[in-house]
Amino acid sequence: MAQSSDPVPAPIPTLWGLFSSFVIVSIFGFGGTLAWARRMTVDERKWMTSAEFNEVFALCQFLPGPNVMNFAVVFGARVRKVPGAIVAGLGLCGPSVILMIVLGALYARFGDLPQLQRFLGGVVCAAAGLTLGMLGRMAQPLFQDKQWVSIGLMAAVLIAVGFFKLPLWWAIGIFVPIGIAIGWKWPS
Repeated sequence: MAQSSDPVPAPIPTLWGLFSSFVIVSIFGFGGTLAWARRMTVDERKWMTSAEFNEVFALCQFLPGPNVMNFAVVFGARVRKVPGAIVAGLGLCGPSVILMIVLGALYARFGDLPQLQRFLGGVVCAAAGLTLGMLGRMAQPLFQDKQWVSIGLMAAVLIAVGFFKLPLWWAIGIFVPIGIAIGWKWPS
């Protein structure tokens, strides 16, 4: 009997699995939770492929609100309907809200200390590194599938926003329709 080369799909997460996984993402998500959410859903739990993550996250980028919160809700709804959306969202937000209330109070009291300013400068560097690393991980499927037109669009957006400082609304108005047209014309 020939074995299939298709990977065995991971079991659908339980509601508790969704909640506890997004709590972990929330707690360890220093510098941004996107990298942790991707690591959990794609690399560790194998609940999604890299391409599926990119597609869902692209939708979440376009929706109003915090991107990673949108991701938690959309992913939770995808695997466990409305209850999944609720528990994933609560898992992601609950610990963060409590932590930010405590840290906000501490920052109000000690925010002017030079040691804290240096500490926060280091945190900014780590967060920027995580963001760049996430960019590489998200772009990897495009390079693997040799989607050169999509890679060109990605580079154009990076140049327009990063170097020419094109305002975000202009970038959305220009590049989202182009991206949709590319996806329609050259599906992967």
